Amino acid sequence: MSKAINNKTDASLKLALLDLLKRKNFTEINISEVCSLAKVHRSTFYKHYSSLQKLLETIEEEAIVLSENFLSSFNPFSKASAKERLLFILNYFKENKEFMISLNSISLMPDFFEKIASRPIIQEKLKNLPIVLTLEKGQKNGELFAVSGIFIVIKNWISNSFKEDVNDVADSIISCLRY
Repeated sequence: MSKAINNKTDASLKLALLDLLKRKNFTEINISEVCSLAKVHRSTFYKHYSSLQKLLETIEEEAIVLSENFLSSFNPFSKASAKERLLFILNYFKENKEFMISLNSISLMPDFFEKIASRPIIQEKLKNLPIVLTLEKGQKNGELFAVSGIFIVIKNWISNSFKEDVNDVADSIISCLRY
């Protein structure tokens, strides 16, 4: 099988699962449904993935890598204010709204946002927020608490389908971190 066909099949399987996740819980989806929607045979699915869980983990890992790459691309991050940095991150999630809502809805998986928050590049970006830097040097638990709290707010915002204005979310995070 050529690499292009392989990539197309892989993309079709991922899109099919994400499409089904908009309508159903992960535990209600089966391989036959994914294959039918992707227009591939069940045996083709197994050439790519051993289970739906593996397909989902691949989607999740790719999303985390894309998030890391995106955040790494923000060069003026060190000169930006805390609010500008938060808006950059929040707008990234909002621009990928449907995908983030799909990933957020998967209760079976270990928390996607905890995985993102635990990645070194993302922790560095958030730890260097001016408001987090007010913590005393070496307060690892304080940094962890701040970074985790930011992602809890983001996760809640996504769970509420991004109803709150992005500026209000950034302001609430900054407000909480000041205490």
